[in-house]
Amino acid sequence: MVPTYWWTTMTDFTQFKAINSKLKKRFLLRKPNFSEASQQFSDLSQDFKEFKLFAGYCSLASARCEHSLGNVNMELQALLQAARHFAEGKEINAAISAYRHALLISAEANLPYIYIELARLYEKHRRFNEAAIVYEEASMFRDAANCFMDAHLYDKALSCFNKLDKQKLKVNDEISIFLLKLFLYDVRRLSLEFPVVNCTCEDDDIISLNILLESLFYYETEQREGVEIKNNIISKLNPFLDGRQKELLLALADPRETDELSYGMENWKI
Repeated sequence: MVPTYWWTTMTDFTQFKAINSKLKKRFLLRKPNFSEASQQFSDLSQDFKEFKLFAGYCSLASARCEHSLGNVNMELQALLQAARHFAEGKEINAAISAYRHALLISAEANLPYIYIELARLYEKHRRFNEAAIVYEEASMFRDAANCFMDAHLYDKALSCFNKLDKQKLKVNDEISIFLLKLFLYDVRRLSLEFPVVNCTCEDDDIISLNILLESLFYYETEQREGVEIKNNIISKLNPFLDGRQKELLLALADPRETDELSYGMENWKI
């Protein structure tokens, strides 16, 4: 027995073709009714939204109609709807294409939420390098830096952190910047300012954090071989760190992993 949803799909696809065929007809004295067709495609997308791929194509068709009418705002909304349908249906490349088209036509408006949606889509599918690039395009350098850290592209992460206003740095940012510098540069030639984390209040946790970070720096500077001392510093630092920072600290703890962590993903085609 043929499933009910198959008949529904075929019926709606027939409707799609019927709407589309009207647009292809050329009349000597009358242009196709793009406004009517756009609404019909939009309604069809809404009625059939549980079938994400089909709904996405309907929204794209609506966007094309709005483009023909010169309705940029309506075209943008239809493109975003298509992108969301494709993303929910795990048609990732189609979703990316729709988001990119939406960014193209809204370039002058510079709408941050479109960049955020696209970047989060990349993040969801662990395409961190591409997510970081999108955040950079939107001048969201903190998010870009974190994604570059997720991608183990630590030099690019530090570059993004350096673009942030120093007055607006958060505690977590300052920790990441310190660890990145410790990881990327020869510590014997590195000049760092202490305390690492600036705090005007007498916060015991911040004071402890600064002492531990400074201890780690001087341990690295003196190239000591006492593994037990270093491990003790690291174990006390861990509660202050997020997952990205812990991974970076692991590379500092075991130099054999340095090349793999810092460059291992750089040549991946994501």
